[in-house]
Amino acid sequence: MKKKLKRQILSMVLVLVCVLNMGITVFADEEYDAGMTREEVIEKYSVHTGNKQADAVFNKYLEKASNLMVDEKYENVRRAFGDEDLGTYYKEYFITYAGVTEEEWGKMTIFERMFSFYLYVMPLHYLMEYSYDSAFATLEIYLDKVCGDIYEGFQYYDTELAEAYYEIMEWQYYYITENRAVYNFMTGEDSLGNTKIEEIEEVKLTEENSLGDTLKEKISEVKQEIEEEDAKEQENIQESMKNMEQEEEVEVVEADVDEEDDAVDETTEFMQNMWIVFVILGAVIVALVVALLVLIIQRKNSGKN
Repeated sequence: MKKKLKRQILSMVLVLVCVLNMGITVFADEEYDAGMTREEVIEKYSVHTGNKQADAVFNKYLEKASNLMVDEKYENVRRAFGDEDLGTYYKEYFITYAGVTEEEWGKMTIFERMFSFYLYVMPLHYLMEYSYDSAFATLEIYLDKVCGDIYEGFQYYDTELAEAYYEIMEWQYYYITENRAVYNFMTGEDSLGNTKIEEIEEVKLTEENSLGDTLKEKISEVKQEIEEEDAKEQENIQESMKNMEQEEEVEVVEADVDEEDDAVDETTEFMQNMWIVFVILGAVIVALVVALLVLIIQRKNSGKN
């Protein structure tokens, strides 16, 4: 696949911290949630803002994402949001795009930083810094450009978590396209300060046609297109290699033919030279015989006299 790549460095940090193995100094804020169980995380961070659809979307996502705070395999991800060096990158994003102050950042828990960054700050960054069509023209473009790197980072750990992230971000996409603002699930307010959130018409949270089902279909379609592109690309590569091999074979054959032609030319030239030598030798022999006969005849005539 043409990979792709290519994007802002901060959107890649999640992928990078997947492989961090070194010790990192962590802010004390992580202690807010240290030792909590998954059930305690869900109870603490479930939202009840009054926007029923948005609350339902987030709380459903929380069922999967709560593992980020309790599972040891996510330790490096948590550390990245508390580390004095890596955390600075995230903090600058919060200050620049979400209007968060240094003091507010310092009071945020690791969970609040992570979820606000993934679900709110990153799409807000793209909405403010990029042309609308380049990031939000279609759902597929949005999922790839705005959410793709974070999705890949989650997929490194858990495919179900990655799909749950795509699901909630699909809702966010429809909210953005309808309101030209990004919704903050944790506060119940969007980036324009609106708190009265209308239900998103494109998305209906029903058992028959859930976000997950819709998304799986779209992901399946995108994967199929990617696989077809990969297969076509591999076919083109193999065809190119085959053509190169055929060209090399032709060059070898032509070289052999040229060598054979050169050998034939050399043999012909040699034979021609030999014939010339034979002719010259024959002429010399004939001349010698004639001269000898003349000499003999002259001696006979001299004897008679």
